Amino acid sequence: MDLFDVNADQIRSESRGFIRISNLLKNICVVFGVGGAAVSSASADVAFPDDAGVIDVTDFSFNGMNIRPDDGIDDTVAFQKLLDQTVNDTTGGRDRILYIPDGVYNVSDTLQIPGAARFINLQGQSRDGTVFKLQDNLQGSNASAFNGAIFNFGGGGTADRFENSIRDLTLDIGSGNAGASGLEFNASNQGVARDLLIRSSDPGGAGNIGFDVGYTGTIGPLLVKNLTVEGFDTGIRSQFESNSKVFEDITLRNQNALGWQNSNTATVMVRNLVSENAVPVIDVGPDIDRPVDATDPGNGRIVLVGGSLTGTGGAASEAAIRVRNSVPSVYIRDVETTGYGQAIERDLTSIPRQGNAGLPDGLIEEYWFAGPSNNRRGGTFQAFDNTPDTALGLEIRDTPQVVNEAPDAWVSPTDFDASARPNDGIDDTAAIQAAIDSGARTVYLANGDWTVNGEIQLSGNVERLIGTEASLVTTGGGRVVLGETGADTVVVERISGDLGPNPRVVYEHDSDRTWVFKNVSQWSYDAKADNPGDLYLEDVASGDPNGEVFRNQNVWARQYNNEVLADSSGTVDDVREPSGEREVPEAKITVDNATLWVLGLKTEQAGTIVKTINGGQTELLGVYRNGPQESDETNPAFLTVDSAFSVSTFSIRPGNAGYALFARETRDGVTVDVPDFNIGTSPDDPRQLFAGVYSAFDDEALWNLRQTVYLDNADTRGVSFEGDWQTSTAGPGGFIGEDFVFSRDAGDTATFTPDLPVEGEYEVAVRWVNDANGQNHSDHLRDALIEILTRDGTESITVDQDINGGMWVTLGTFWFAEGEAGQITFRVTGSSGQSLIVDGVRLTLVPEPSTLLGGLVLGGLCLSRGRRRGRAAR
Repeated sequence: MDLFDVNADQIRSESRGFIRISNLLKNICVVFGVGGAAVSSASADVAFPDDAGVIDVTDFSFNGMNIRPDDGIDDTVAFQKLLDQTVNDTTGGRDRILYIPDGVYNVSDTLQIPGAARFINLQGQSRDGTVFKLQDNLQGSNASAFNGAIFNFGGGGTADRFENSIRDLTLDIGSGNAGASGLEFNASNQGVARDLLIRSSDPGGAGNIGFDVGYTGTIGPLLVKNLTVEGFDTGIRSQFESNSKVFEDITLRNQNALGWQNSNTATVMVRNLVSENAVPVIDVGPDIDRPVDATDPGNGRIVLVGGSLTGTGGAASEAAIRVRNSVPSVYIRDVETTGYGQAIERDLTSIPRQGNAGLPDGLIEEYWFAGPSNNRRGGTFQAFDNTPDTALGLEIRDTPQVVNEAPDAWVSPTDFDASARPNDGIDDTAAIQAAIDSGARTVYLANGDWTVNGEIQLSGNVERLIGTEASLVTTGGGRVVLGETGADTVVVERISGDLGPNPRVVYEHDSDRTWVFKNVSQWSYDAKADNPGDLYLEDVASGDPNGEVFRNQNVWARQYNNEVLADSSGTVDDVREPSGEREVPEAKITVDNATLWVLGLKTEQAGTIVKTINGGQTELLGVYRNGPQESDETNPAFLTVDSAFSVSTFSIRPGNAGYALFARETRDGVTVDVPDFNIGTSPDDPRQLFAGVYSAFDDEALWNLRQTVYLDNADTRGVSFEGDWQTSTAGPGGFIGEDFVFSRDAGDTATFTPDLPVEGEYEVAVRWVNDANGQNHSDHLRDALIEILTRDGTESITVDQDINGGMWVTLGTFWFAEGEAGQITFRVTGSSGQSLIVDGVRLTLVPEPSTLLGGLVLGGLCLSRGRRRGRAAR
């Protein structure tokens, strides 16, 4: 389908292309409900029906002790006994919810999840109402100051703390407990800490670590969402190499030393970080208590997309983000800093002549630590020359929420068949369907295993199928179908599949309705319709041996754990099969004319991770590969054929074999194999350095995606030079390709004449050479003149090319007529001998506010036919 030959309604319903717009416009869309699912936000209070298999902690008693809020009595011993009994209880379902009603619970010691516990779910009634309060001025058993956490989820051993969770409560370490931490959390494959407030009530904010996923190894993968940390020396700590951690919607306030420490090969993926601090927000590198040295393995890896980092007081002499790695992977995009001395401070002494320098305070539009080919600068690794130096930048949408009804409005299969119950092995398909057909909006499955051997249709009024950590199991043929009729958006949450080798219930997407999966394990999915609707995955672990195929649809995923075995040979040995072998997919995930955006993908076993074909678009913000299996050259990690793909921070667990080929990319019949994303070594350091981003798309695809016109200095159409311009050789690093140009002669000009597809207001940005290796660029013009010819005349702007190198610098928004009626001219002035640097120009169409507010976000940006003019034109 041609994106520009359809009307607005067709674009909204059929287009699989996305548009990246400014943060301001995104915020307008959120406020007015434009561009996202039209569903209500969740209620603050959480409650469950009486027969849901949930344990109310206030019903528990031990040796005459009860757990009671608001009575001022220490609940530590009783609550610990409850935890011990819950972990050892095998009579119920494998997941148990401990429900904690509102009120203040007093504790005097760490509440310890016993042993290598899994399937433990702590559920508060509300974030602000359910409070665990540590007693003030606690002393340990040896009269030393208390140095534990309020909750500890165990550690050591292997990463198999499956499906642990903690939700909707406040942890308060009180006052006078400088060594105390809030939460030491551990989960694996699928597990979540969400809707939490962790605070210190000490007048000085005393405390050790607020939220800690670095207290031991073998933590993750997991999701942390809607977390606020107030006070403590360090707000968040993430470290150690085992698996990845995904964070979304995080707020840090008033830390004493550091907002977030990410170190010792920890891999984290973050979206929407808000900080209000007088100290640095993020430190990426080794443990802050240990110096950097050549043998140190502590290279934190981070992807950060979206955020607002506000500095106060002493922040004016600090950097918001400190990068101190020796061999790091850092990718940061769309983060606004204010009040800091620097946005990013890069320690170039740890690995000389490698990596880009820091950035001044302000908007971090796109920052890489490491760059392509031999230029040793920030940028993307590219297999083809005609590849823009940027990640793909797909549109990001929040996971839709549905109304959280009061429990008396929920219905259960047992309401329609008294014999329907979990854990009895009898088919519950008909009873579950009767509950759905009742007209209710919320259907719940009590804790335990429910058997589905037939077909369940999510039809009628149902918007939410929620398990109280229940499971759907089948002996064969079980399906849950999202068909043509029913609510526009349906959420399936807190439901698992069979952990063993048995067949799994399959979720069939057989309509264009929106389907949301939250906190789901052993997930099997079939995009059955010709054009399935939008799909959202939040904290989902896949168990489908056939892999996932996303076809002709849009998919947004956060904390997506896919451990499918893939192999291009098509079969593997399997003693469980009569033939002794089993068919396997060619890729764990196939994106077939679909759009896939992932924040945090973790995978195991051999085979291609993502195959993008038939014009598909895939953006992976962080990939962590765990496991010893090796993939040969027939199974590259990422396979892209005439499509668009980018991956930011691809990490393989140290010591694992990994891939003979990181990528294979095909364009117009030409195939390039990429052994790895290595960008070479420094003359001063023999260690290999990998690019933080691999991009596999052309500039034409970027235009279709972002409605942006790009012109590069190397273009043969739309770009002209007057005077003695020279092409860079010593320090390549251009936007498209490897070069840029410069001139020192007064009067020389470089003129960019874009061929604009439609009249309108465009944001104009320019780009000059990166400030590589921290060298002095004082010979660059500090007052470089740029003249912009618009519909209303010529405007002159000066820029300082000694700063902001290697990034897009916005000059403002200007009105241009359609066609080649506008120009952007760089002009050398004076006779100082300083260099004017020219690399690229970018013009992005700005939609009218009335278009946004009218709900025509996609239509307003896409209704013009146009294409980038330049090297790619043919």
